[in-house]
Amino acid sequence: MIRMTASALKSTIVGLVCGYRSVRHLILSLVALSFAAGWAGNALADVQLGNMICTRISGTGFNLLIFSKTQVRCTFKGRVDAEQWYLGETGVALGVDLKWNKEERILFGILSSTVKLVPEGDFLSGKYGGVKADAALGVGAGVAVLLGGSSDTIALQPAVEGSTGVGVAAGLSYLILEPDPLNKARLVTPHGSLLAMALYANYFDAAYKFYHRSDYEGSDHFSGKAITASSGTLPVPDAVTKWKLAELRQKEASAIRERVVTAIEDPTGKEIDAAKAQVNYDCWLRELASDAPNPILVACRDSMNAHLKVVETAVAEEFTENVLKQPSWYRTLFDTDSAELDKFGLGVVDEILARIGQLDSARVYVMGNTDRTGSTKYNLGLSEKRAESVKSTLVRAGVPAAWMTPVVFGEHNPASLSANPHNALNRRVDILVEPIKIKPSVIKEEAKKIR
Repeated sequence: MIRMTASALKSTIVGLVCGYRSVRHLILSLVALSFAAGWAGNALADVQLGNMICTRISGTGFNLLIFSKTQVRCTFKGRVDAEQWYLGETGVALGVDLKWNKEERILFGILSSTVKLVPEGDFLSGKYGGVKADAALGVGAGVAVLLGGSSDTIALQPAVEGSTGVGVAAGLSYLILEPDPLNKARLVTPHGSLLAMALYANYFDAAYKFYHRSDYEGSDHFSGKAITASSGTLPVPDAVTKWKLAELRQKEASAIRERVVTAIEDPTGKEIDAAKAQVNYDCWLRELASDAPNPILVACRDSMNAHLKVVETAVAEEFTENVLKQPSWYRTLFDTDSAELDKFGLGVVDEILARIGQLDSARVYVMGNTDRTGSTKYNLGLSEKRAESVKSTLVRAGVPAAWMTPVVFGEHNPASLSANPHNALNRRVDILVEPIKIKPSVIKEEAKKIR
C-alpha cells in the first residue's frame, strides 16, 4: 500500500489546488485530492498549542459549486494568552457549497508533534493541505484536518468547539497563512528617539483596537505607521485630504492638524503626550469621515485635545519662562550732590519690586554713578552713597540683601559724554536684575495669557 508523509501530502495538495490553470484542471485536481487524502500516514501527536479563529474578509474570493475560496483574517490565541495575527487564503472543494454568507468563521485547534510551547514570531506562516481526520493520529474526527506550516509539523483541526464553521470546514482543501500587518508591527524592535518609540507604541495600540473591532483597513493603516515609527522615522499626521469631508469639517481638521504638527515638532519634553495627540488625531480624522458621531470619534477627539493641551501648555510655559528670565534694567536719577531718592526714584523702586516679586531667586546689581562735579575721590564716595540708598530701600521693602551686589563707578562710567560736567544723565544709579528662578505660579499665569 502506498503511504505519503504529511510534508509530501501537503505539497501535493497545495500544488494541485493552488496551481490550477482552468476549471477543468481544477476539477481534475480535486479528484486527485480526494484520493491523496486517504493515503496520508504521517501521524501528529495532539499537543495542543492554542486555538485560531479565521474570519472571512467580505467581498473577497469566489464561489463555485465544486470549489470556493476566500481571503481570511486569523487570530491565534495560545494557551498562555499569547496572541498572533495572520492573513490567509482558504479554499473549499469536493462539492461543498461554501455559503460564506452563513458561515463567517472557522475555528481551529492548533496541534503539533514538536512544538511544546507557543514560540514567538509567526510560526503558523506557511501552506497547509487537507487530509481526512482519521489519517492523523490523535486529531479529532468528522472534518478535514490541515497539515503543514513552515516546518510541516503543525495540524489545524477545524471546529473543535461547537459548530462554528463546521459546514465550511468539512470541505477545506488548503489554507495559506502569512503574518498580518498587525503581527509584523508586533515583531519589530523599535528604536530611535523617545518620540519615535512613543509613536510606535501608540500606533500599535490603535491598530490592535481597530483589529478587534474588525476594522481591518484601519488596523492595517495604523500597523504601517507603527512599523514606520519603529525605524526611527516619524510618521506624519494623516492629511485632511485623505478623507472626503464637508467644508466646515475640513477647516476644523486642518486647524487641528497644524496644532498636532507643531506639537510633534516641538514637544518640549512632552514626547509621550505629543505622540498620543497625533495617533488620536489620526483616529479622530478617520471617524470624522463617517456620517454620524460615534463613541470612537468622541473618545479619540477628547484624548487628542487633552494631550494637545499638555504639550501646548508646556510650550507656552517654556516660552514664558524664557521671557521672564531675561535681565531687566532700571535707572533712577539724583539731584546734584544728593543720594536721596525723589518721588520718581521711588517709582522706579516700585517697578523693581514688582519684577522681583515674580522671582524665587535673582542677582541684583546696584551701580552708583556721578557727574564730573567735584573731585574724583568725592564722586566715588557719592556714587557709593547713591547705590546704598537704593539697596537699603529695596531691603526695607523685603528684597533679600544677599541678592544684591553694590558697584561704584564714581564719574568713570558716564551715560552721556557731553562736555557739560553737570550732565544729569550721569547722576544716576543703574539697577540690573538677573533672574535665577521664576516662581512657578507666575509662569503658569503668564502662560495663560499667550495660549
